[in-house]
Amino acid sequence: EKNGVVTVKSAHADSAWHGGCLVLAEFARRGLILPVAVGEAATSGPSHLALCIPYITNAMKFDLLRGTHSVGAHVRDAACYVCWAIARAYSPEILKPFIVGLTHAMLITTCYDRELNCRRAARCVEYAYPCCDCLCWHGGLLTPTPLFCYRSLSI
Repeated sequence: EKNGVVTVKSAHADSAWHGGCLVLAEFARRGLILPVAVGEAATSGPSHLALCIPYITNAMKFDLLRGTHSVGAHVRDAACYVCWAIARAYSPEILKPFIVGLTHAMLITTCYDRELNCRRAARCVEYAYPCCDCLCWHGGLLTPTPLFCYRSLSI
């Protein structure tokens, strides 16, 4: 256990990641993940939302080799649900420190994930972010792009 988060290393790691993502999504959807540190934690560490973001971005890249195939599409899809729940629950001012990392992970998933459902979920989440169209990202401007532009990449 580290910072209140239990890491799971077992044969059922994908199930644990999937369940963890769904729990985070439901907490975020209800506004239960504190966006700012309160009480004693305000002076000693980051907010709960800041602690969750690295796990969410890692879940967007989750892939586990099992025998001759790999699993993880359900984890990546659940991570997209977490991102959607965060986008819907918190204001753009709260999301501003995290938006570049989350958008980067979603953009990679949108363009390069091998599962069509994950690519679609990540693309739909990008539309949910309220300040996504005004980000300066690596010297360029990241703007919402119609879904049909990504369909040619998916085929």
